[in-house]
Amino acid sequence: MDKNQLREDSVNFAIAVSDVCDGVKGCSVFVNQLVRASSSIGANIHEARYAQSRADFISKLEIALKESSETDYWLELLFRKGKLTEVQYKTLRNQCGAIRRRLISSITTTVFIFKVFYFEKIANILVTVIAALYFNISSNLSVLISAVCNEFKVIF
Repeated sequence: MDKNQLREDSVNFAIAVSDVCDGVKGCSVFVNQLVRASSSIGANIHEARYAQSRADFISKLEIALKESSETDYWLELLFRKGKLTEVQYKTLRNQCGAIRRRLISSITTTVFIFKVFYFEKIANILVTVIAALYFNISSNLSVLISAVCNEFKVIF
């Protein structure tokens, strides 16, 4: 699925939640929390598009994932208090679950690619270090070892 579609679905979900909440009487604290959490999903997905790094991108998607879990909580709470009909609850919960599953898939894929990229980079540096050791080229060895250590800091 297209990343823009995930963003679009999250915007539509936030609007649907807001529309349902407009008709809820009472429980304004719970309603406000639901609207904030549901709209935060899309806001973080949108913000991830302009992340400063892969790690920042992953972080934004993970925040959106947490917000989807929180949204699910507020939906359940309002349903149990009788403020949402069963149809409203199930519809919104299904939409939230679909977004959450796609977020999990996106995060998993991105983390995998991120790790492969950095491990490949480290492997190349290690090959250079081993070659330098093998051929007794020690003039730049400390620089190479420092580079390897710095790469490990980035990953871990």
